[in-house]
Amino acid sequence: LGISAFDKLSAERRTQVRANSILAEFLGSGFPTLDPDDVRHVTTPTLLIEGEESPALFHRILDRLETLLPNAQRVTIPEASHISHEDNTAAYNNALRRFVHAAGITEDPTP
Repeated sequence: LGISAFDKLSAERRTQVRANSILAEFLGSGFPTLDPDDVRHVTTPTLLIEGEESPALFHRILDRLETLLPNAQRVTIPEASHISHEDNTAAYNNALRRFVHAAGITEDPTP
């Protein structure tokens, strides 16, 4: 999240973030390697969302995904960290609506 975003979280959310961090440390290198050729074969329209204030690592990950995914669109949410959907909900929702509309994705009519 970055230090400034973490400092703004409630005590409950900080506990959640710490728990997720512990899990990531436990898994270590347990995640499978991502083959760039496999990623290139994903032709589904893909929205890559980053927070303007996200840690640099996340920007670099999206840099790479953007070069690999043939139908990727990238959006930077202003005034937001890695939890951009919480930090700037209006901008996040607008970006998602624009992407869904442009991709021709329709909402499921069932409740």
